[in-house]
Amino acid sequence: MRKLPVAVLAFAMLIMPSMAGMAGNADESSTAELQPWIKINEPTPGIYYHGQKIMDSKFCIFIGQNDINVTAIASSDIMMVYFSASNVMSKEVVENEWDTDKADGFSHSFALSRGIYVIAAVGVAVDINNPVAFDWIPVVIL
Repeated sequence: MRKLPVAVLAFAMLIMPSMAGMAGNADESSTAELQPWIKINEPTPGIYYHGQKIMDSKFCIFIGQNDINVTAIASSDIMMVYFSASNVMSKEVVENEWDTDKADGFSHSFALSRGIYVIAAVGVAVDINNPVAFDWIPVVIL
């Protein structure tokens, strides 16, 4: 007789976390659509030779080109975007710019020397709960 309550309790403990997880996922998915977002859509990951993409890659590798045009798409509640290029080796921000003109899209042109960089786009949203959206890409200039 003692084994029955223990078995019921053990069964309940196994089921309860999975049911709570399902409820949490449903709630998160409904709020995920409302969160601000930003995505760098140019340049796409690949190997570029003098500005022309010649091959897909996991990173952006530019050969023979120092000027990089970065464009980003964002959700409707993003009001301005901060573009930044950081040198990975020296750990310094080498170039940055605010783009406050939403009408023509968010973009910035970087003039970078040889090196390894992280280019980031940080969007500022009109949302008290989620005021920032962020995306970044690794870039190698040869």
